[in-house]
Amino acid sequence: MITATSSGDAASEDALQVRNARGEYVSAPPLPDAFICNVGDMLHIASGGVYASTPHRVVHAAFRGEGEGKGEGETALPPPRTSVAVFYEPHFNARIEPAAVASSGAKSVDAKHYGAHLEAKVLSNFEL
Repeated sequence: MITATSSGDAASEDALQVRNARGEYVSAPPLPDAFICNVGDMLHIASGGVYASTPHRVVHAAFRGEGEGKGEGETALPPPRTSVAVFYEPHFNARIEPAAVASSGAKSVDAKHYGAHLEAKVLSNFEL
């Protein structure tokens, strides 16, 4: 996923969160003139584990209990935020294998068939 810089409102600044090594979700605020690029599972495999797929989420301020009240029992929503996710995926039947990487950061990573991986991920993330 690639996310452009902020819309300028404070509510959107903390919307994108990434999971750190301790398993906690922390804000990933935008940097001026920069993009946030989340590497996916298949690039993790293809890079031999050099690049990690980072679990992430987007939490709207209304779900974080933020926003100024409009009246008793009402909450004002922050300005809208637009996020654009771009995915480049292999063929469903593709076998993704680690490339020969001449890097000290390479790890032992198993090859996977993309379709089987996608099905398992969907079934573990959504109730059908």
